[in-house]
Formats: sequence, C-alpha cells, structure tokens
Amino acid sequence: MKPGGRLLFIDNVAPERDENDQFYNEVEKCRDASHVRAWRKTEWIHMLEYAGFRMETMVSFQKRFKFEEWCNRAALPERERRELEASMLSAPSIIRKFFNFEVTTNGKLDSFQGESVYIQAIKPTHV
Repeated sequence: MKPGGRLLFIDNVAPERDENDQFYNEVEKCRDASHVRAWRKTEWIHMLEYAGFRMETMVSFQKRFKFEEWCNRAALPERERRELEASMLSAPSIIRKFFNFEVTTNGKLDSFQGESVYIQAIKPTHV
C-alpha cells in the first residue's frame, strides 16, 4: 500500500481468553473446513503495526449468529450440522455463558454471540 493509504475492514474476531478462542475457532473449523483462524483483536493490532500500519480506529461490537443461518452460509450438510450443534450444546457452562447461547424450548441451539471489529489503519507517509 502506498504511504498515506488507509486500510479498512470488518471481521469476526476470536476472544482474548484462550479457552474461548479455542472453542470459537474449533466450531468455525467444524462449520467451514476452509476456516484457518479467527484472530484476536490484540493479534490484529500486532500484525498491522508489525506491517508498518498505524492504528487509527478500532471498534468492537457484539454479533449474534443464528445457528441455522450460520450453517447455511457454509452449506454444512444436515448430519454435520446436528453433530456441531450437539458438540456446542455439550460445551462447559462457562463457554455457553460467555457466548450467550440461546436455546429453543425443544432444546435446539437458536443462536450464540460472537464479536466483530471494524479497524481503520493508515500507512504512514514517513517512517
């Protein structure tokens, strides 16, 4: 990027706490085999600053994932979808609470909450 150029992006991020990060990245990998890693906010900052960018703005916001829609976006087959749902519902209570699971009256996972960030960084005109 040329000096003075701005980088703007919005992406889902992994939680900072190791156990929550691991859970989030595991379920993303189960849902979408092409998933490599959702980075933490601190990892994004480190990578951008290491690449020579200066952070201007970072806004984090909660994002609710409707389970069926989330699986549909990855075209996850029904069998794998049910396995993923069962795995998520059997997660420790501290994980279910952190991700604010919403379960229907018939015991199905309706949704869970993640986090996204908006980042604006600039490539300085002088180093």
